[in-house]
Amino acid sequence: MPSLFPPAGQFSSWENEAYPMNAASPERKPSTEQISGLIERVTFHNDQSGFCVLRVKVQGQRDELTVVGSLPSVLTKNSIRGE
Repeated sequence: MPSLFPPAGQFSSWENEAYPMNAASPERKPSTEQISGLIERVTFHNDQSGFCVLRVKVQGQRDELTVVGSLPSVLTKNSIRGE
């Protein structure tokens, strides 16, 4: 199977933090973590830039995760691993 592993830092997720809302502190901050799982749905994929939004089923997680990144091609039911 061809490698679907993007370069480090291509995948990120957002986590909500309890910050007071004002112009000096954003509502959310980006964070990264390593994940691996099965692509359940391709929500969006741009063939020219590779930008994609995926729903990924991670073992041990009840719900699918939304993953945003860049891949040259994307197919459902393929394994994916990234940071």
